[in-house]
Amino acid sequence: MDERTIRVGITHGDTNAVGYELILKAFADEALSELCIPVVYGSQRVAAYHRKALGLDTGFTVVPSAAEAESGRLNMVSCFEDEIKIDLGLPTPESGRAAMLSLQKALEDYRNGDIDVLVTCPINKKNIYCDDFRFIGHTDFLEHEAGEGKEALMILMNQVMRVALVTTHMPLKDVAGAITQDKIERKISIFNECLHRDFTISIPRIAVLSLNPHNGDDGLLGNEEKDVIIPAIESMRGRDIQCFGPYSADGFFGAGLYCHFDGVLAMYHDQGLA
Repeated sequence: MDERTIRVGITHGDTNAVGYELILKAFADEALSELCIPVVYGSQRVAAYHRKALGLDTGFTVVPSAAEAESGRLNMVSCFEDEIKIDLGLPTPESGRAAMLSLQKALEDYRNGDIDVLVTCPINKKNIYCDDFRFIGHTDFLEHEAGEGKEALMILMNQVMRVALVTTHMPLKDVAGAITQDKIERKISIFNECLHRDFTISIPRIAVLSLNPHNGDDGLLGNEEKDVIIPAIESMRGRDIQCFGPYSADGFFGAGLYCHFDGVLAMYHDQGLA
């Protein structure tokens, strides 16, 4: 293997969902296999079903292990041999178990150094829930299983922006209580390191969004900006991290201010994802 080519492990997710469609359509473009060595953790039978249903010719090369994955091919490591009923769009106990087997095998190979990066296809959080997966989603699970005691940061990106979240999967009524100065400072620090290391940005500029409408309107709509968010920003600027704000989310995105920053830190899930 070319040492410059990374091995990318890909879990197939819930077998009744869009995981195989995403994989097959993405790797229909052969150029993608030139950028990495893909290793799909799944099932030959399930893959064949989805390939036929989609009318696609993309094929898999089955390999005994990720360490034996071949360059220029869409490799597959079989995670189970059992026959499984496919009910597209319907989460079932079978599809949840299949998703968990894929995730467990991929995580094992990641820990062993057989893959460099892990990409996860969508799961159904309810039907995958079991003794081995007592988490709200992939982020919390991977933080627990592979984080080595480090805190995870959820980041979403496209061609024009990178958005990270202070809080992730929790009811909106609990968000304000979960946001602390220390937590914001930790997330800014992780985001800054990520932008520098993974995106090779020498001095990242990070915009921090407010929690309340209109930045709290001088306390009329909440004091989190004054009591928590601004002190966190000032503290991190004192550590030579270029972070700015807080910005009211509606005006910030509406006016295209994100174009002036390398990353945006949102306070809660839908604020960042919307």
